[in-house]
Amino acid sequence: MASPQIPVIQCYQCGAALSKVPFTVPDPRILEPSSAILAQIRSKYIPAETEMGNIAIRIEEARRAIHEREKEIRWLRPTLEKLESERDDLQRYLESYSTLSSPIRKLPAEILTEILSYSSTLIIGDGVQCRTLDYSQVCSYWRQLVSSCSQLWSTLQIDLYDVDAETLLLMKHYIAKSNASPLTLHISNLGGDAASEPDEESWLSDSEYQAQERVTVNALRAFTVLLHQSHRWRHLSLDVRASFFETFAADPEFSCCDVPFPILEAFNLINGPVASLGTDCELVSALQRAPRLQSLHFPEVYLKMSSLNSYAPPFSQITILHICCNEDLDIYTLLPRCPRLRTLEIDHGKRLVLPSVPVVHESLRDLTLYFPNYSHLSLVFEEITLPKLVSLTLSSSTVPHTQAGALYAPSLQQWLPDDFLVFLSRSACSLRSLSLGTFEILGIQLHRILRVTPDLTHLSVKEYHVSFDPSLLLALTLSTSPDSTPPALLPKLTDLEVEWHEYKHQPEDVLKLVSMVESRSLGRSSISNLSADTVVCMNKFSFRYSPVHSPQRGYQVHPEFLSRMKALATSASMNVSMRHMDGKRIRLLK
Repeated sequence: MASPQIPVIQCYQCGAALSKVPFTVPDPRILEPSSAILAQIRSKYIPAETEMGNIAIRIEEARRAIHEREKEIRWLRPTLEKLESERDDLQRYLESYSTLSSPIRKLPAEILTEILSYSSTLIIGDGVQCRTLDYSQVCSYWRQLVSSCSQLWSTLQIDLYDVDAETLLLMKHYIAKSNASPLTLHISNLGGDAASEPDEESWLSDSEYQAQERVTVNALRAFTVLLHQSHRWRHLSLDVRASFFETFAADPEFSCCDVPFPILEAFNLINGPVASLGTDCELVSALQRAPRLQSLHFPEVYLKMSSLNSYAPPFSQITILHICCNEDLDIYTLLPRCPRLRTLEIDHGKRLVLPSVPVVHESLRDLTLYFPNYSHLSLVFEEITLPKLVSLTLSSSTVPHTQAGALYAPSLQQWLPDDFLVFLSRSACSLRSLSLGTFEILGIQLHRILRVTPDLTHLSVKEYHVSFDPSLLLALTLSTSPDSTPPALLPKLTDLEVEWHEYKHQPEDVLKLVSMVESRSLGRSSISNLSADTVVCMNKFSFRYSPVHSPQRGYQVHPEFLSRMKALATSASMNVSMRHMDGKRIRLLK
């Protein structure tokens, strides 16, 4: 039988069979030092004169072997380079056909552009992210697509105090590539970090002063570039510091007096240039020149209600409004000035102005109110009617304190929702979502509210008393008998959030809570016996709790409750989450 043929590699230059080249195999002893030699090297061993001759022979053998290997490497290198080149060509060939058959190529350009737009924001802050430029380097098709689509260059998130000469050029490049597309801007840190700003008595070295001057100059240049594009601002979010206007007010280019905002739709001021916004705020008065403004957010900026008559933004066209107020709030004057308002959030720190005349608002759908005490809520609902209201969030801005393992709220009083119930009856609204936070409300009062809100699909309650008492839990529980009837309360409830203070409950109360949730899950026969028009199963349950503390064993969760919660989380019919009051998530699924 013939012996198998051994593949022959030919020389790149002469064609000789490299497998037949007589390689010199060195003595195996010189390929790796023996352990004895290594031990001698690590010690202070000095070879004897008789050993030096053998060592010289070994050194010469190793040098000849190295020379032969270098000659063989030079002989093989052209062939290896040719093989590597052919491999690279084949790899490009493979990648080309793989790219050609890629599923993403089936996406229309419009859909691909929409996908890329979600992550195309230019971010200049602690680092620089310019994803649009990265996309342009994927392939020529993407480069053409990105270059021709101005909207991929129109979203910028700029921390002005991290702008230097290079990032300023990058920002200008984005603005130029965006052409005439509307801009979405998030501009932050306009006055620098308060921690990094030296006080009046601090001393700066020359180098520190020059560095601060460069930062200020770059920030001014960057904001001036953006300000010159104000006619293209569509969404603007400012996170400004108190020293912003003081720093730049002297510069003639920095002024909002004559700046137009023809297409501005949303304005969000996270921090204010002064403690309050009123007649002295040039920025607020400039919003009068924003004919398309619809969304206005002042989440952490106090707005002076006394200045709204002469320096107000165009409230008549606003649909979303979020304000803080440090003066007496006349909501009965504010609402009529906003006939198109659909979403209103008010964080109020002082008293309400007594209602002068009843107000009926036909557009408001979402209302969020934060007030220091419940008497304010009574004033809100006393003479107001909201027939389109579907979502309501009520919370006291007074946060109770924890002391000696118990929660107390000396400034909170028990809420008697009589005026609120009259408001719901008068409005005849179909309320779908109700959130009650930081409320001292008893179960009997919560029961009264839930009886008149049968259309609720979302309920969120933060307990500071026993709001979910046994009688309320029983009324919410669906019977397990075959001839069961719908529950008396909330037949359409799908989403429940509870913040539970276990030390105020009896130990078995938490089991009644989970029994109620189980009775409304999809897998229960009591649900399947009822039509979808009669009752809807719950699909989400969020539970935050403060468990009872045992000095010997720490905080303890009722073991049966925990096992039943895990069973609910395992079922595919309900999204269940559980957290401790400190925010720590309790893992229910393995």
